[in-house]
Amino acid sequence: MSNLEILGLFGASMILIAYLGLQVQYFTHDDIYYDFINLFGAVILTFYAYLSGTIPFVILNIIWSVVAIKDIYCYFKKRACEK
Repeated sequence: MSNLEILGLFGASMILIAYLGLQVQYFTHDDIYYDFINLFGAVILTFYAYLSGTIPFVILNIIWSVVAIKDIYCYFKKRACEK
């Protein structure tokens, strides 16, 4: 197995762990850990897709990253307003 494949498997595993955590109710949709794991996995998969030359997968994971960043931003903005 190549380093590139390991990178892809690791990124996919992060997203699947977040999803599994959501399904078994370990995380909620507004849980910051859920969003960070999703962001981490999506960024890794973006690099993997870029290095693999699969542009549609690059676009998908950039969008996935942007959504996670938006959720993280909203989480911290909400906490700042509560203080």
